[in-house]
Amino acid sequence: MKLTYITKIIAGILVLVIVAVLVVLFLGKENNRIAKLVTVSSVIPSPVSAVVTVSPVVSPVSTKALSDYVPDMTGKKTGTKSYYSEKLGVGFTYSPSQDGTKSRDQQVVVTEIGNKIFLNLAGQKPEVGQWLEVFTTKEATLPEAITVQFLKGIDPKVCFPKAYVGGAQGFAPANIAPENDYAGISYPAPSDPNVPYWDGSLKCTSYSETNGIQYFVMNKKVPNKFIFVSVGQYSLTDDGVVDQNWTNSIKIVK
Repeated sequence: MKLTYITKIIAGILVLVIVAVLVVLFLGKENNRIAKLVTVSSVIPSPVSAVVTVSPVVSPVSTKALSDYVPDMTGKKTGTKSYYSEKLGVGFTYSPSQDGTKSRDQQVVVTEIGNKIFLNLAGQKPEVGQWLEVFTTKEATLPEAITVQFLKGIDPKVCFPKAYVGGAQGFAPANIAPENDYAGISYPAPSDPNVPYWDGSLKCTSYSETNGIQYFVMNKKVPNKFIFVSVGQYSLTDDGVVDQNWTNSIKIVK
Protein backbone atom coordinates (compact mmCIF):
# COMPACT_ATOMS: atom_id res chain seq x y z
CA MET A 1 0.00 0.00 0.00
CA LYS A 2 2.78 2.44 0.86
CA LEU A 3 4.57 1.83 -2.47
CA THR A 4 1.43 2.42 -4.33
CA TYR A 5 0.80 5.68 -2.53
CA ILE A 6 4.38 6.89 -3.15
CA THR A 7 4.13 5.87 -6.76
CA LYS A 8 0.98 8.01 -7.19
CA ILE A 9 2.73 10.97 -5.65
CA ILE A 10 5.72 10.59 -7.94
CA ALA A 11 3.44 10.18 -10.94
CA GLY A 12 1.53 13.32 -10.00
CA ILE A 13 4.76 15.27 -9.63
CA LEU A 14 5.91 14.08 -13.04
CA VAL A 15 2.62 15.16 -14.60
CA LEU A 16 2.96 18.60 -13.05
CA VAL A 17 6.54 18.89 -14.27
CA ILE A 18 5.53 17.87 -17.79
CA VAL A 19 2.65 20.37 -17.80
CA ALA A 20 4.93 23.12 -16.53
CA VAL A 21 7.50 22.35 -19.24
CA LEU A 22 4.81 22.41 -21.90
CA VAL A 23 3.48 25.74 -20.62
CA VAL A 24 6.96 27.24 -20.62
CA LEU A 25 7.58 26.02 -24.17
CA PHE A 26 4.24 27.35 -25.36
CA LEU A 27 4.76 30.75 -23.77
CA GLY A 28 8.24 30.96 -25.20
CA LYS A 29 7.02 30.31 -28.72
CA GLU A 30 4.17 32.83 -28.33
CA ASN A 31 6.51 35.51 -27.01
CA ASN A 32 8.88 34.81 -29.86
CA ARG A 33 6.02 35.13 -32.39
CA ILE A 34 4.86 38.42 -30.88
CA ALA A 35 8.41 39.72 -30.93
CA LYS A 36 8.69 38.87 -34.61
CA LEU A 37 5.38 40.60 -35.33
CA VAL A 38 6.53 43.70 -33.49
CA THR A 39 9.80 43.68 -35.39
CA VAL A 40 8.10 43.26 -38.79
CA SER A 41 5.49 45.93 -38.12
CA SER A 42 8.24 48.36 -37.20
CA VAL A 43 9.85 47.78 -40.60
CA ILE A 44 6.84 47.42 -42.92
CA PRO A 45 4.25 50.22 -42.54
CA SER A 46 0.60 49.35 -42.44
CA PRO A 47 -1.02 49.60 -45.85
CA VAL A 48 -2.64 53.03 -46.47
CA SER A 49 -5.07 53.85 -49.27
CA ALA A 50 -3.28 55.96 -51.87
CA VAL A 51 -4.62 59.52 -52.12
CA VAL A 52 -3.50 61.53 -55.16
CA THR A 53 -3.08 65.20 -54.37
CA VAL A 54 -3.35 67.49 -57.38
CA SER A 55 -2.03 70.99 -56.99
CA PRO A 56 -4.48 73.57 -58.33
CA VAL A 57 -3.52 74.99 -61.72
CA VAL A 58 -3.69 78.77 -61.60
CA SER A 59 -3.88 80.49 -64.96
CA PRO A 60 -2.02 83.77 -65.15
CA VAL A 61 -4.39 86.74 -65.02
CA SER A 62 -4.10 88.87 -68.11
CA THR A 63 -3.97 92.60 -67.61
CA LYS A 64 -5.62 93.03 -71.03
CA ALA A 65 -9.40 93.20 -71.24
CA LEU A 66 -11.19 90.19 -72.68
CA SER A 67 -12.32 92.38 -75.57
CA ASP A 68 -10.99 95.63 -76.99
CA TYR A 69 -14.57 96.70 -77.70
CA VAL A 70 -16.80 98.14 -74.99
CA PRO A 71 -20.21 98.98 -76.48
CA ASP A 72 -21.89 102.21 -75.44
CA MET A 73 -25.33 101.20 -74.14
CA THR A 74 -26.25 104.65 -72.84
CA GLY A 75 -29.95 105.34 -73.45
CA LYS A 76 -30.45 102.15 -75.44
CA LYS A 77 -33.44 99.82 -75.27
CA THR A 78 -33.54 96.72 -73.11
CA GLY A 79 -32.43 93.76 -75.18
CA THR A 80 -30.04 95.72 -77.39
CA LYS A 81 -27.21 93.49 -78.53
CA SER A 82 -23.64 94.20 -79.54
CA TYR A 83 -21.39 92.51 -82.06
CA TYR A 84 -17.62 92.70 -82.19
CA SER A 85 -15.25 91.06 -84.64
CA GLU A 86 -11.90 90.41 -82.98
CA LYS A 87 -10.45 89.59 -86.40
CA LEU A 88 -11.69 92.75 -88.13
CA GLY A 89 -11.50 95.07 -85.11
CA VAL A 90 -14.98 96.52 -85.71
CA GLY A 91 -18.00 96.55 -83.39
CA PHE A 92 -21.54 97.93 -83.25
CA THR A 93 -24.86 97.64 -81.40
CA TYR A 94 -28.22 96.62 -82.85
CA SER A 95 -31.77 95.64 -81.98
CA PRO A 96 -32.15 91.88 -82.49
CA SER A 97 -35.69 92.25 -83.84
CA GLN A 98 -36.81 94.55 -86.61
CA ASP A 99 -40.19 95.33 -85.06
CA GLY A 100 -39.58 94.45 -81.41
CA THR A 101 -41.44 91.13 -81.58
CA LYS A 102 -40.18 87.56 -81.32
CA SER A 103 -41.49 86.67 -84.75
CA ARG A 104 -38.82 84.57 -86.45
CA ASP A 105 -38.98 86.38 -89.79
CA GLN A 106 -38.32 89.67 -87.98
CA GLN A 107 -35.18 88.49 -86.17
CA VAL A 108 -31.92 90.14 -87.20
CA VAL A 109 -29.01 87.83 -87.99
CA VAL A 110 -25.34 88.87 -88.00
CA THR A 111 -23.00 86.92 -90.27
CA GLU A 112 -19.27 87.46 -90.72
CA ILE A 113 -17.73 86.27 -93.98
CA GLY A 114 -14.14 87.14 -94.83
CA ASN A 115 -13.68 90.89 -94.43
CA LYS A 116 -17.44 91.58 -94.41
CA ILE A 117 -20.09 91.64 -91.69
CA PHE A 118 -23.69 91.25 -92.87
CA LEU A 119 -26.98 92.06 -91.14
CA ASN A 120 -30.10 90.47 -92.56
CA LEU A 121 -33.44 89.05 -91.47
CA ALA A 122 -33.73 85.37 -90.56
CA GLY A 123 -34.37 83.22 -93.61
CA GLN A 124 -32.60 85.64 -95.96
CA LYS A 125 -29.18 85.26 -97.49
CA PRO A 126 -26.58 87.54 -95.89
CA GLU A 127 -25.93 89.35 -99.19
CA VAL A 128 -29.57 90.48 -99.30
CA GLY A 129 -29.17 92.60 -96.17
CA GLN A 130 -26.91 95.45 -95.15
CA TRP A 131 -23.19 95.13 -94.58
CA LEU A 132 -19.83 96.66 -93.87
CA GLU A 133 -16.50 95.78 -95.43
CA VAL A 134 -13.07 96.30 -93.89
CA PHE A 135 -9.97 97.39 -95.81
CA THR A 136 -6.39 98.03 -94.75
CA THR A 137 -4.33 100.93 -96.03
CA LYS A 138 -0.95 102.64 -95.74
CA GLU A 139 -2.35 106.01 -96.78
CA ALA A 140 -2.54 108.88 -94.31
CA THR A 141 -6.06 110.10 -95.14
CA LEU A 142 -9.36 108.53 -96.10
CA PRO A 143 -9.57 110.22 -99.55
CA GLU A 144 -6.06 108.97 -100.34
CA ALA A 145 -6.96 105.45 -99.20
CA ILE A 146 -10.07 105.49 -101.40
CA THR A 147 -8.09 106.70 -104.41
CA VAL A 148 -5.43 103.99 -104.08
CA GLN A 149 -7.96 101.20 -103.43
CA PHE A 150 -10.67 102.05 -105.97
CA LEU A 151 -9.73 104.84 -108.39
CA LYS A 152 -6.40 103.84 -109.90
CA GLY A 153 -6.42 104.48 -113.61
CA ILE A 154 -9.72 106.40 -113.51
CA ASP A 155 -9.84 110.02 -114.66
CA PRO A 156 -10.14 112.15 -111.48
CA LYS A 157 -12.54 114.42 -113.35
CA VAL A 158 -14.91 111.50 -113.84
CA CYS A 159 -14.67 109.83 -110.41
CA PHE A 160 -13.10 111.31 -107.30
CA PRO A 161 -13.15 110.96 -103.48
CA LYS A 162 -15.30 113.45 -101.62
CA ALA A 163 -15.01 114.11 -97.91
CA TYR A 164 -18.26 114.49 -95.97
CA VAL A 165 -17.71 117.36 -93.58
CA GLY A 166 -20.21 118.28 -90.89
CA GLY A 167 -23.14 116.20 -92.04
CA ALA A 168 -24.54 113.21 -93.86
CA GLN A 169 -25.10 114.92 -97.23
CA GLY A 170 -27.50 112.12 -98.06
CA PHE A 171 -24.86 109.40 -98.10
CA ALA A 172 -23.19 109.13 -94.70
CA PRO A 173 -24.92 108.45 -91.33
CA ALA A 174 -27.01 111.18 -89.76
CA ASN A 175 -24.80 111.20 -86.65
CA ILE A 176 -21.16 111.95 -87.43
CA ALA A 177 -18.83 110.59 -84.72
CA PRO A 178 -16.06 113.11 -83.97
CA GLU A 179 -13.30 110.50 -84.05
CA ASN A 180 -14.19 109.46 -87.60
CA ASP A 181 -13.65 110.80 -91.09
CA TYR A 182 -16.37 110.11 -93.66
CA ALA A 183 -16.09 110.17 -97.44
CA GLY A 184 -17.52 108.74 -100.62
CA ILE A 185 -16.70 108.29 -104.28
CA SER A 186 -18.42 111.04 -106.20
CA TYR A 187 -18.74 112.28 -109.83
CA PRO A 188 -20.01 115.34 -111.72
CA ALA A 189 -23.75 115.92 -111.89
CA PRO A 190 -25.28 114.85 -115.19
CA SER A 191 -25.83 117.56 -117.78
CA ASP A 192 -29.12 116.02 -118.85
CA PRO A 193 -31.87 116.87 -116.31
CA ASN A 194 -33.79 113.78 -117.34
CA VAL A 195 -30.98 111.51 -116.22
CA PRO A 196 -30.91 110.40 -112.54
CA TYR A 197 -28.26 112.13 -110.50
CA TRP A 198 -26.47 108.84 -109.75
CA ASP A 199 -25.97 108.09 -113.45
CA GLY A 200 -22.29 109.06 -113.15
CA SER A 201 -21.66 106.19 -110.73
CA LEU A 202 -21.83 103.78 -113.65
CA LYS A 203 -18.49 105.14 -114.84
CA CYS A 204 -16.88 104.62 -111.44
CA THR A 205 -17.42 101.60 -109.20
CA SER A 206 -20.18 99.90 -107.23
CA TYR A 207 -18.70 101.62 -104.15
CA SER A 208 -19.64 105.05 -105.53
CA GLU A 209 -22.44 107.33 -104.36
CA THR A 210 -25.79 106.06 -105.57
CA ASN A 211 -29.50 106.34 -104.77
CA GLY A 212 -28.96 104.50 -101.48
CA ILE A 213 -26.81 105.22 -98.43
CA GLN A 214 -23.24 103.92 -98.69
CA TYR A 215 -20.02 105.55 -97.60
CA PHE A 216 -16.48 105.08 -96.26
CA VAL A 217 -15.32 105.62 -92.66
CA MET A 218 -11.86 105.91 -91.09
CA ASN A 219 -11.08 106.28 -87.39
CA LYS A 220 -8.41 108.96 -87.00
CA LYS A 221 -6.82 106.91 -84.22
CA VAL A 222 -6.68 103.74 -86.38
CA PRO A 223 -5.19 105.11 -89.63
CA ASN A 224 -4.21 101.72 -91.07
CA LYS A 225 -7.82 100.71 -91.67
CA PHE A 226 -11.03 102.00 -93.22
CA ILE A 227 -14.45 100.50 -93.86
CA PHE A 228 -17.20 100.70 -96.45
CA VAL A 229 -20.79 100.70 -95.22
CA SER A 230 -23.71 99.70 -97.45
CA VAL A 231 -27.17 100.56 -96.09
CA GLY A 232 -29.33 101.06 -99.17
CA GLN A 233 -32.74 102.68 -98.99
CA TYR A 234 -34.24 101.26 -95.82
CA SER A 235 -33.50 100.80 -92.13
CA LEU A 236 -33.04 97.12 -91.30
CA THR A 237 -32.73 97.71 -87.57
CA ASP A 238 -31.73 100.45 -85.15
CA ASP A 239 -28.68 100.65 -82.91
CA GLY A 240 -30.76 100.37 -79.74
CA VAL A 241 -32.18 103.88 -80.03
CA VAL A 242 -35.41 104.41 -81.96
CA ASP A 243 -34.87 105.96 -85.41
CA GLN A 244 -31.11 105.56 -85.16
CA ASN A 245 -29.75 103.16 -87.79
CA TRP A 246 -27.42 100.42 -86.50
CA THR A 247 -24.62 101.88 -88.62
CA ASN A 248 -24.53 104.96 -86.37
CA SER A 249 -22.93 102.84 -83.66
CA ILE A 250 -20.11 101.36 -85.78
CA LYS A 251 -16.73 101.71 -84.09
CA ILE A 252 -13.38 100.92 -85.63
CA VAL A 253 -11.48 99.71 -82.59
CA LYS A 254 -8.14 98.47 -83.85
